[in-house]
Amino acid sequence: MTATQARITPSIDQLEANKRVLQRYLDEIFNARNYAAIDDIVHPDFYCEPPSFHVPWRFKDFKEGVPKFLAMFSETKWTTEEMIAERDLVAGIFEFRGRHTGESLGIAPTGKEVRFRVNFIYQIKDGKIIGTRKLNVNHNVDFFTAMGLPKPPGFVHPSPPGYEA
Repeated sequence: MTATQARITPSIDQLEANKRVLQRYLDEIFNARNYAAIDDIVHPDFYCEPPSFHVPWRFKDFKEGVPKFLAMFSETKWTTEEMIAERDLVAGIFEFRGRHTGESLGIAPTGKEVRFRVNFIYQIKDGKIIGTRKLNVNHNVDFFTAMGLPKPPGFVHPSPPGYEA
């Protein structure tokens, strides 16, 4: 290994640390609903690209939106099916299960059991999540359709380039 490769290739310990950041994100924020942990786990320069949401999310959007999203569900459980780390990226698959029992984002509760998978790539910087790209089922399916729920009022889902419906 050259000196340059050593500088840009993270150690196994660093790759494992990046995976632990992501698992903590899932366990503390999404499963335990410990929203105070957002500041410790999510970088202030956070950015989430569509298609998960109809507009890009920044840190403030994440901090406000995640509690509203999770308020829609009871009996929730997020699990990690796969997780792989390379450079400053962590990729894998999450599975979500829950029951849609709460009203939020303009969507009335349906009582439906919801189950879906999310394919993701997260970027880690300074021990925090700074960016994410997620795909739900396929490129033309937004988060709400993937869950079998109605879309919030005014929701318009853009298709990524090359995937127009």
